[in-house]
Amino acid sequence: MNSPDDFFSDLAALNARVETSLGEIKLMLSQVVDEASRSAERDAAHDEARAIAARRGDLGPEWRKIQHRLDLNQTSVRDIFSGTDDSTEAQALRATSQQRIAALREDLVQQVEASGEETDPLVDIQNLNSQLYARLDDIRDQLGK
Repeated sequence: MNSPDDFFSDLAALNARVETSLGEIKLMLSQVVDEASRSAERDAAHDEARAIAARRGDLGPEWRKIQHRLDLNQTSVRDIFSGTDDSTEAQALRATSQQRIAALREDLVQQVEASGEETDPLVDIQNLNSQLYARLDDIRDQLGK
């Protein structure tokens, strides 16, 4: 049977481990918040570039009409891509977006299959997620030009 001193010593060690873990969690959370902030800034810059291109008509007539409605707060990007906005232009943008996402998914699947490597599924998901965000950034850049 352990003595009371052993019990309190074990309790103190456990408390120290919990405190260390909490510190690590706080650091990770801070990093996530920082990355989310940077991502929001990048997204805002991409959104503004896209809006400018849409107003000029560089992205096609659907985007030009949609952007006019966005500027008047008659719709939102969320409504457009969720299907709440059922205008002809929104339907066309959703269809184009779905085609691009399907092509992107197929490209990523082919890349994974071509590599032929057995890896950890979680690592695979993280890598695919990174590739997906990189490709989405490329698409945003193309739309913004």
